[in-house]
Amino acid sequence: MRKSIELAGVGEVALAPPRSLVSVSDLIAEYSGADRRRAHLARLSAAAIGLCWARSNKLNAPIYNLSGGDLIEYGGQVLEFLLKNKVTVSSVYSNASDLINELYELLPKETEVSEAANYFRGEGEDGSSDTGDREAVV
Repeated sequence: MRKSIELAGVGEVALAPPRSLVSVSDLIAEYSGADRRRAHLARLSAAAIGLCWARSNKLNAPIYNLSGGDLIEYGGQVLEFLLKNKVTVSSVYSNASDLINELYELLPKETEVSEAANYFRGEGEDGSSDTGDREAVV
C-alpha cells in the first residue's frame, strides 16, 4: 500500500494500512453493493481515505467505529472533516479509487485460504474438504 496521497487543500497525507481487516471488509462490501448512489460513492471514497489516515498526520481524521459497522455514516463524517479542511471532492474521488483497490488486495483471497488449509492437512487426511465430513454433518 502506498505511503501517502496528495489531497488538494491539505497537501500530502501519510497513510497506513487499517488496523482491522473488518473495516476493509465493510468498505468492500458497501462499495460492491448494488445501491451505489452518488452520495454513497462520495462517502465511501472518503471512508477509504479515513481508514488509511495515519495518526502521524497533523490533522486527525475521524476513527471508524467497528462495533457500529456503519461505513456510510463514517464516510459522511470523514467527508465533512475533509471538506471543512478545504479538500476538494474531485481530490477525494481521484485518490480513493486506487486506494480502494489497494485495500481490497489486503483481504485474504480464496486461493490463499485454500492453500493455507491444505498446508495443515497431510495427503489423504480427513478434513473439511473430505466428502465424508460433509455426509457426517448432514
